[in-house]
Amino acid sequence: MTEQEAIELAKRFYNEPNLYILLAPEAANMATGISIPAIGVMKGELRLIFLFTSKEIAQEYVDSKEMDKPDGIYPIAALKRGHELFGLHAICNGALAIHVDGICFNDGQAESLALPIPVFLQINGLKPEPYKMLMAKEQAQALKDNGEKPRAHMNPMAICDFTNPYRITDERKEELMNLLMADKPEDSLKSSLTDSCRLWENCYQFATLQMKYIQKAQRDFDAKNLDLYGRLAGLLQEIILDKLVSMDLLFTLRDDETGMFYIKNHACYLLYTDRYKYAAPQSYVPLYNLEGFAGFLKRNQVDRVIVTDGPHDIALLSASSVIKKILN
Repeated sequence: MTEQEAIELAKRFYNEPNLYILLAPEAANMATGISIPAIGVMKGELRLIFLFTSKEIAQEYVDSKEMDKPDGIYPIAALKRGHELFGLHAICNGALAIHVDGICFNDGQAESLALPIPVFLQINGLKPEPYKMLMAKEQAQALKDNGEKPRAHMNPMAICDFTNPYRITDERKEELMNLLMADKPEDSLKSSLTDSCRLWENCYQFATLQMKYIQKAQRDFDAKNLDLYGRLAGLLQEIILDKLVSMDLLFTLRDDETGMFYIKNHACYLLYTDRYKYAAPQSYVPLYNLEGFAGFLKRNQVDRVIVTDGPHDIALLSASSVIKKILN
């Protein structure tokens, strides 16, 4: 590519109506769907940000580099043309503020370009400008009180096409408990709870039953409802186990000190998504062999298994029931 061709391409990329930037999956907040731009390293020392002219090209890049996609979510954000925080000029200013050297467009494509950010700005008749950093009021006040300056950082951006199915609205929570308490024959109720609820919704039902309904019945010495809630808990445990063993892949936590599956208070974790793995206190590990996990539970005399997505409702199941379901 000649110098003139590179200049023309830099101008064309700047004027693209739609641009997408690569985000850092390890820095993402997977509950709210935001992350900061990823910084790549080229030739051992050059720090770059990566932009693409379509979402499809960006996704192809993520797949080609085998980048992490927690819960299948691509770490990509859309730029907002001319926006003071999320436009291309602003992104370049933010990158310069944290000492990023260059900007790369459509890496891996036939028509790609990488060049120093100041050069890219100059070609397009722009100059570096002070970067406007977003910061929580409490954090800004704390820095001010301590006489400290904020550390330069790029602003978090919204992940494209982000949804959070594991968040259950108050309205849906009410529906779920009404479903559970419906006056139906057991077979009909099991079918309803299986077909009308997702796994994490069954976990919410189980947790609410244990922590609210059963505890109240115990305080009130209500033998009738204790019997009812006990049967419902058993039914939910059965449903949750059925759904777990039918999933393509489950996860547990690994003790980073020992390298073994993580045990805390005689309990192990069984996670049905890796969405929140970067926020976990221990490393996630995929369970390709459930029989091996069941054997670990038996050998280490684990009492309980915590079924959860990570931060939300847990279903605390007996380890013996999990072992029996897996091995049978």
